Amino acid sequence: MCIYIFISKKIKFLFVISIIKNLSALYSLLVGFLLFFIVALTKNSLGPDEETYLRVGTIFLDSGLYTFTKAHPLLSIVSAALNKIFHNPLLTYQIIYGMSGMILSFSIYKILEEVLKDQVDIKFSHIFVLLTPGVILLCLYAISNIFFTSIAYLSIYFFYLTIIKNSSFYSLISGLLVGLSYLARMDGIVLFFGLCLTLLILGFLSKTSYLKVLLIFVLVFLLAILPWQMYLSSNDMILSSVIRGGYASGYWTDGIAKYILGDGTRISFSELNFLNHFFIPTAKNIVIYSESISSMKSFPFFLWVFVLFGFYEINFKKEYIVFAVPFFTTFSYLIFFVETRYLVSAVPLLGIMASLGYINIINRNNLNKNKYLFLILFIIFVMDVSFMVMWLN
Repeated sequence: MCIYIFISKKIKFLFVISIIKNLSALYSLLVGFLLFFIVALTKNSLGPDEETYLRVGTIFLDSGLYTFTKAHPLLSIVSAALNKIFHNPLLTYQIIYGMSGMILSFSIYKILEEVLKDQVDIKFSHIFVLLTPGVILLCLYAISNIFFTSIAYLSIYFFYLTIIKNSSFYSLISGLLVGLSYLARMDGIVLFFGLCLTLLILGFLSKTSYLKVLLIFVLVFLLAILPWQMYLSSNDMILSSVIRGGYASGYWTDGIAKYILGDGTRISFSELNFLNHFFIPTAKNIVIYSESISSMKSFPFFLWVFVLFGFYEINFKKEYIVFAVPFFTTFSYLIFFVETRYLVSAVPLLGIMASLGYINIINRNNLNKNKYLFLILFIIFVMDVSFMVMWLN
């Protein structure tokens, strides 16, 4: 009888936990979609990049010919397919923006659940990251940034599960997602190699064999990109027109590659403007912004103080290294084209670390948590509104 009661209570407990987790997942999906979709409603026209994606995607669906650029095939095809349903290009991209925000929101929430235990801290950090200007606003200029970033963070969450569970199933999912990230943007190939290297390093450090899951991950990734690679091959391409034609067309205006491939001029320090983007405050505005949303600095300068304290808030496990891979992946663009908006994939990780640091400061100083959590969210929200006014004007 006692055993029956114990088992019954255990089942009820697990059932309640399952409901809570499902509600949390639903919460993160709903918040992400609504927040990003509402912001996207402020767009009153498509940008030049978005018009290109839609045009070449439509041509591809109608004739099987992918023209002009091969840099973002997945986004082009998805946008063209949705536009055939809604017959409204602007609404199509607003929905894609909302869906990308939904995926990114879910990914961040699940990552935070792995790092934090307190539900209040998880929800605060989640909202904090979503409201960081570089996440929610910067991508309005070029939607390919948020589209890739959302897939990349979802893939690293499942890759993290692959590591801690040594699971073939999660390896399959992460391989598929990383393949999709490559089809979304060229950074995905760097993400792929970064995750493979991370798995090999972790296997060596922990004396654990990850060979099976690594092989599944690589195989599924290759299968995911195979149709597109076959199409490129049939058109005498290997990776992308960005790689083949970027240098010849002058697209690589200030990347390291222009010197390596024989431009003949060394890169000046001033060209590496990502230093200014991330570290150097301007006299114009201490939180770093610019008049144009297209070149807005994506990570507020004062939040770097909290990033430094973020490492003290978590009980670090070596498996957490995988969460840093998108941060390094996004810097691959510096090889070809140094422009700050391409660094957006690093911002969610920086936002997570900043939120953890802020929580750490509150806990260490026994401050009123509710009061100070609300204060920083209010400040970030005011920044968002200010940037949005700039955008609308």
